[in-house]
Amino acid sequence: MTNIVELGQYRHQELPRETQKNYAFALEYAPQVTDQEIEDDVVSYLAEYRLKIPEYAYGLDFSSQDGVWGVRDSYRGESMQEKTQKALDVRIQNGQSTYREEAELEAFKKLDTALRFAKEGDTLVWGSPPGDSNEGYGDYGFIYHGKIQERDGGKKELKMTAIRVDKAKIDEYNAFFSQVTGLDVGLTKAEDFIANPIVARREFEDFEMKSLLKENFAGLGSGNQENLKEILYQLRPAIRDLIAHVRFSPQEVRQKALYALENMALELKNRMEQKIVTIPKKIRLDDIIDEYGFEPPIERGSCGSTGSSSDIFGMTLRDDEHGGRTFECPTCHLTNIRPEGELLRACQHCGSDKVAC
Repeated sequence: MTNIVELGQYRHQELPRETQKNYAFALEYAPQVTDQEIEDDVVSYLAEYRLKIPEYAYGLDFSSQDGVWGVRDSYRGESMQEKTQKALDVRIQNGQSTYREEAELEAFKKLDTALRFAKEGDTLVWGSPPGDSNEGYGDYGFIYHGKIQERDGGKKELKMTAIRVDKAKIDEYNAFFSQVTGLDVGLTKAEDFIANPIVARREFEDFEMKSLLKENFAGLGSGNQENLKEILYQLRPAIRDLIAHVRFSPQEVRQKALYALENMALELKNRMEQKIVTIPKKIRLDDIIDEYGFEPPIERGSCGSTGSSSDIFGMTLRDDEHGGRTFECPTCHLTNIRPEGELLRACQHCGSDKVAC
């Protein structure tokens, strides 16, 4: 996602990340985030970073809350502008760059206006070229396209598909968007594409969109889509086990559980590629966490690196005038991270006042 949103890759965390190695996936979630949201986060993370699935489907809504129209997630109806702002705030707090998040925020502002006038059958097309490799981003990007479906009361559903583009080049994005819009597109930076989604006043059939993609991108994601989806299906029990760890386990156990899940995904992918058919049908984390709970290979992607290969991604939050900023809650045993220069009145997870400072 970029963060929350490299559109197809949800990141629903609403708290500062812990001082952990993986900046592509957070292991802390606010209490109001549902199990389904966490499950979808894990699935999209594995799909992108470990399985490299060529296509990924998801949905968004366009609706009104308290008279304010906007693009919202399909779970709790939270504004995507607000989600993106939270991701931006976390990166500011962690001392990271925010130019992609700023572009993303601008994009949702534009979409909140454009979608008021969109009709049934119109198409949303959005580009996200790779970020700077020095900041841990991979060499692939995404094209997102979505079908707009009208609902009662002015509401709309966005049926989105994220298409992976390996070794993506800016020139390829320009050529693709020139054909989609009929204009001469000549953008120079990745964030220019992120900031400028297109709502086309026509319907692009799936075959038509795939033809345009093949014509303009040399590195469309490869791999057997159905086989890779089958791996995710086999991992569902273990993914749900991970949710329980995210909710209730100490940070070191959560990290080991995520590692085990990632390594098993990599092993299943290798077995399928080698045509080894003895694949377990039901995988539980308790059965694999000891054997597979080692750190997997570092992978760079749309949300940054999974490892601590640079000071940016392996950093420790600096102390402020109040002292250290990370500490464990004695009630729920999850890690709290104070905003710089501020104190906490209660645990960021369970609300306990035992962390008050």
